[in-house]
Amino acid sequence: MRRTKNRGRAGLTLIELLIAMMILAMLLATIGMTVMRGGGAFKQGVATSVVEAQARRGLDRITDLFSGGRAGSLAPNPVAPFGSSTLDFDKSAGFAGGVVVPGPTTRIAFQNDPTDLDDGVDNNGNGLVDEGRIVLVQNVGLANQTTAVIVPWVREFLQGELENGVDDNGNGLIDERGLSFEVVGQMLNIRLSLERLDEDGRRIVRTVETSVRLRN
Repeated sequence: MRRTKNRGRAGLTLIELLIAMMILAMLLATIGMTVMRGGGAFKQGVATSVVEAQARRGLDRITDLFSGGRAGSLAPNPVAPFGSSTLDFDKSAGFAGGVVVPGPTTRIAFQNDPTDLDDGVDNNGNGLVDEGRIVLVQNVGLANQTTAVIVPWVREFLQGELENGVDDNGNGLIDERGLSFEVVGQMLNIRLSLERLDEDGRRIVRTVETSVRLRN
């Protein structure tokens, strides 16, 4: 009697192999895209944290400078609706006959970056337009006057604001710069917006603000 032997099919057909390869390629592509997106999000998160830290350090530096500043010495008087991006002030140097003796004048000012003209063009090729910086001028008008940059990467206008004669960001000020001072009573409100690009050219903007009580 003749016997037949049932044998399982060995190996894969060419079509099955191609299908398996396509599925594997799709899986690998999906994994690669996920990894790339995760890496991009991580880099953006790191860059955002750096800009946030720079903004807060800059604001703390400015706030410290106003410690002990006299309300009556502010020039110009930065009241709404325009405030000011430059402020001169002095601190008490002591008393003479019961009267406050003012110390040397200090100036904190927004200044356009000298490598990027204020013309709506990215002159220095860093991806930002008309960016500025904050300078500290001590002993204003004296022989020992000094000037130092204390905060770079400042936006030309505060976040959400446009140069159009309107309060775009709803903070009560019109066309305020990336550094903005506003006096309300004895309180000096300070606002600061920084802007940078991350490694992939994505724009990162961070705004911080605080208030300082001035002396009479």
